Amino acid sequence: MVDDVSTDQSMHIVSAFKKLVDSSKFDITLEQNKKSMGTYWIRNSVVHRHINSDTIYLVNDSDDFSCCQRAGIQLSLLEKADTKAIICFGDIVRVDKQFKLLALDGKVERYGTASLACRANSHQKYGYYENIRKNADTEFIERLRYFEGKHSTQWFRYPVLFQPFDGMNLTADIYKVDNNGKSMQSDLSQRTKHKEIFLENYKKINKDLSRHFSYPNYLNNQEYLKQIPEFLI
Repeated sequence: MVDDVSTDQSMHIVSAFKKLVDSSKFDITLEQNKKSMGTYWIRNSVVHRHINSDTIYLVNDSDDFSCCQRAGIQLSLLEKADTKAIICFGDIVRVDKQFKLLALDGKVERYGTASLACRANSHQKYGYYENIRKNADTEFIERLRYFEGKHSTQWFRYPVLFQPFDGMNLTADIYKVDNNGKSMQSDLSQRTKHKEIFLENYKKINKDLSRHFSYPNYLNNQEYLKQIPEFLI
């Protein structure tokens, strides 16, 4: 567990929890960053430790709740002998603080990159996540589709993740909840523009993705970075 300079007593909570866990069965490591590095930097640092293994990791952000069958479902999909998928992800269900369902356009289940599962060693070939504030999951998925084909990603229609929405989430710029508890889609322009920019950027880089999307050093050109100032850390 990596604490990114939090102010909500996370370190104390985890330390107390660790004492309750059988360390012979669950080896929990606890680290604290000296300065805030951001969500995707932390994710890359964890992936990097397992880059040479057969580890499959599942993304579960601090404000998300995975269903108890999630790991079994997603690992079985990626371990099928005939699968060409490098990553898979399912639907997410957005709820309020009391876990009441938040429907959008009459639908409760939504496409959700937050439920991503991936083989750690795949980052050797396809590179790491961009170290930006948001949308790096989408960029990585689109990177695989662009350079490897649509078969490289698998989206299955089953809710595996519950995401409480309090307006402080990374997707708070996409969704809003009115005073009546009704969810609505907000402004997608920044993320849509970002997708247009990184797709255009793909044309300018060769297929040596591991070098371009490296960790801990990133080689994105300055022209690209100047186009996405609101995404930079």
